[in-house]
Amino acid sequence: MKKTTGCTTFAVLIAIVGLACSGKSAPAAGSDIKIWPLFYHAADPVTDVSRTELLWPLYVGEQTPAYQAHQLLSFPQRYPDAYPYQCYAFWPLSGLRIGPGIHDAWLFPFLWSGEDHFALFPVLWFGRHYASIFPLFYYGRSGAEAHPRRTLNLALLQHNTWSDTGRTHALWPLVWYRQYAYGSNKRRSIGVFPLFWNRQSVYSNNVSRSSSRSGSTLLLQGGRQTTHESTGGISSTNSATWLFPFYYLSRDQQQHRSGGKTIRNVETTTQVALSLQKSSTSSEVSDEGKTTVISAESKRTVFPFWWRWHKQYRNAHGGGHLLFPFWWHSQQFIGETLEQSASFLIPIGAHLYKQGVYETRNLLGPVLNRTENKVHDYVRYDAFFPFFSLTLGSRRSGGRIFPLAGIERDAGKYSNLWYLFPLGWDCESQTRPAYRVPSPQFWALHEMERRPFVAAAEYPDLGPNRLKAFYPFAWSRRSADLQSSALLPFWYQRTSRHGQTISRDVTVPLLLGVHGTSERDGVQVYSRHDYLLSLLAWGKGVDYRLNRLFPFWSYTRHGGSRDLAMLLPPFSHSTWRDPKQPEQCRSSNLSIPFSFLPWFGSRQVQDGTGTQTRASWFFPFYKRTEERSPERYVKKLSILWPLWNGEWERGETRIRGLGGTVNYFERDVNRFVEQRILYRFFTRRTRSWFSEREVMQFYSSQKREDGNAYWKVLGGLVGREIRDGRTYLRLLYLPIPTGEAPAPGVRPEQQAIHADLALNYLRHGRYDRAAIEFTLAGNVRDHDLDFQMAAAEAYLDADPELLGKELRSSVPSSLESLAGKGRYRDRQTLLANLRHMAVQRFEAAIALGGDPAEILQRIAVAYIDMDRVETALGKLEEASRLKPGFALALDRLALLGMLGWDGTRSRFVAKHGAPMPDDQRKWRLQWFEWLAALRRDFPDSPSLCR
Repeated sequence: MKKTTGCTTFAVLIAIVGLACSGKSAPAAGSDIKIWPLFYHAADPVTDVSRTELLWPLYVGEQTPAYQAHQLLSFPQRYPDAYPYQCYAFWPLSGLRIGPGIHDAWLFPFLWSGEDHFALFPVLWFGRHYASIFPLFYYGRSGAEAHPRRTLNLALLQHNTWSDTGRTHALWPLVWYRQYAYGSNKRRSIGVFPLFWNRQSVYSNNVSRSSSRSGSTLLLQGGRQTTHESTGGISSTNSATWLFPFYYLSRDQQQHRSGGKTIRNVETTTQVALSLQKSSTSSEVSDEGKTTVISAESKRTVFPFWWRWHKQYRNAHGGGHLLFPFWWHSQQFIGETLEQSASFLIPIGAHLYKQGVYETRNLLGPVLNRTENKVHDYVRYDAFFPFFSLTLGSRRSGGRIFPLAGIERDAGKYSNLWYLFPLGWDCESQTRPAYRVPSPQFWALHEMERRPFVAAAEYPDLGPNRLKAFYPFAWSRRSADLQSSALLPFWYQRTSRHGQTISRDVTVPLLLGVHGTSERDGVQVYSRHDYLLSLLAWGKGVDYRLNRLFPFWSYTRHGGSRDLAMLLPPFSHSTWRDPKQPEQCRSSNLSIPFSFLPWFGSRQVQDGTGTQTRASWFFPFYKRTEERSPERYVKKLSILWPLWNGEWERGETRIRGLGGTVNYFERDVNRFVEQRILYRFFTRRTRSWFSEREVMQFYSSQKREDGNAYWKVLGGLVGREIRDGRTYLRLLYLPIPTGEAPAPGVRPEQQAIHADLALNYLRHGRYDRAAIEFTLAGNVRDHDLDFQMAAAEAYLDADPELLGKELRSSVPSSLESLAGKGRYRDRQTLLANLRHMAVQRFEAAIALGGDPAEILQRIAVAYIDMDRVETALGKLEEASRLKPGFALALDRLALLGMLGWDGTRSRFVAKHGAPMPDDQRKWRLQWFEWLAALRRDFPDSPSLCR
């Protein structure tokens, strides 16, 4: 036994090494070799791609029509098609790629070589436009060939640049010289760090000219800058001179025309050490030369002790003085009349005045203050604010000794307040409301309160607010539509009125409860009692009931919903019915023991549209759901989730074990099967055109409708294969021809079977598999109109992504019209092929006598999916000629809008101001013309904007 095993292993290794070193891919997918984890070889005859792995990732090889790549101990990567030969070792650390006239090689980090560069890190660097011997020398060239920029660096410190616009020379960081000139823009800079630097610049164009000079030494910095700009009747001149930090002078002047006059704005700033003087003037200059000052402002400062400012705007002016931190005085005049003034002499006192409003005199801050309010006609005295206060006046009066006692009266607001600490207070007021309360509402509340009404002159419908209190145990508060009273800690009551409804809420703190009622027109319509934090509750109202004794019993009815919960036996049940559709729109829910902990539950829902959902569960043992609607029927069952899950939909069965990762079973409406056991230990997949089985990695087999088939043991150690009309014997992974096989093809009886399978798939909504079966059926029913229409609808509704998953790598030649050669993973190719075949079937249906107007609409949909909107528009126009109608005309208008308002082109036109393309302008004109025709032919349609 040991001797036999050794010989077999030796033979296997010889075959593996021979196949790996041959550099040839196997001719078909059936020649794949899998000896995991020692060796893997796969070849795709459709795409002519092969891949070989030996003790992955020790060696990986890949060969395509574009390149041949080998890599050793490297990370997975994508290989570029531009290099026919590629070799990698420890990628990305090293690699070699060779192509026609190009190459790429590197050994990180020491060697880098390519078509136009070479580097030997870190000393040598050479390229098409640069050369370097680090750190002694660097020369480079950049920019356009006609205007190059050259750079020369010596020993890192001496740097030079030359270009058409200037040059730079520097011995970093001590000495530099820079010169720049581009058109009328010129700059020059020279410096000796840190002793001296100087900069000069001049810029001018058709509307402006500016120049600046600046320089500095170790102690001083100075300069001068002037700018003049004139455009569109507006001119401005700016100049500045400075010698930092001792002196600064700037002058800005702007001038423009407005209302037939010249407006001139001048602003000047002068600074000498800590002294600052700033002024600005805006004036009108008439054509006769007369100057009128509009506004002026000046400010003088000796920071931070002395400030003086003055402002003027036409006939209004004002100003002030500040001697920090003792004295401040400011005034504002209109003409010769004093409007407002403020004076402070800290800490002696202050005087504040505003004409016709108030005048305040203060002595020693909060010690004594007198305020005369001329608007409300009262004088107020405060001493040792806020403790003593006295107010005297005809409409407002009062006083206080805070916080012991106080009284206030305001006749204008109907406000009275008195308090005597700690006994209580009484407050009554009538403030200006934000809105008017309707008279019937207020008078009904006043009758309920039994209080006299005192009306204000402006709002006769409003009464006063009243508050009485005996701190902190009792109080009473009332307003126009709300009143409340309390006697703590026994009760608190709040009454409010909304229209004809009066609501009362009584809180009983000792019982931890609330009692609420509502009355409408004197009749009680709602009441509710909650005590002991709502553990005990009952209530009733119009279509409302509540009874609760927590945790033993709870019942609630409100509208169409009812909720019932009990502790013995423990359950929770809720139902709901739509009052308008009680039999068509309803739901029920049963939970045991509680709704928040439903170990066992049952739920039923009808949404009124014909959809019914039922669910039941017994956690964690099983869960069952069922959804039934006119369009679909789905049933799901899980047992000990996620150990076992089943799903039944549209005649299909799907069963998953451990979430589908370990075990999976699927059977479709035509009883074809896809199955996995223990992940991929055993796999089975059957379709009408092929079947395959695999016991990983011991045995695999496949049989296809076109006659190709194989079975293999240990990836090809022993096996048999039928391929392209020949038979082969697999021995030690090598194919040995043995004879001829029947010619591949599909018999007519098989095509008839495919046609029946396609129609069954179509009835159950599996358009992807229906499209495959219609393709395999070929021309078996070419003269059947209904069959051609069914095939066209399948091609039109099929999802290309689902179709690509179905095709995978087992694509017989009879399906190449769907997938294309090697393009079964390309969504756009699949979509284009599907819709093209749909168009062919629709055209065949027209030839067999189908309704051309309706079929042309479906053809337009197919062309829209292929982004051929203009062709779709032509089909709709042809359908409109055959059967005119509003729906077809509206579809045509939508397509014209798609062509005329292309989003990408419209954004480009709006952003760059480019002219609108001629074709887009043509489609927009046609859209407007067609819209006008629609409005003329269908004047009563609400779908058209007016």
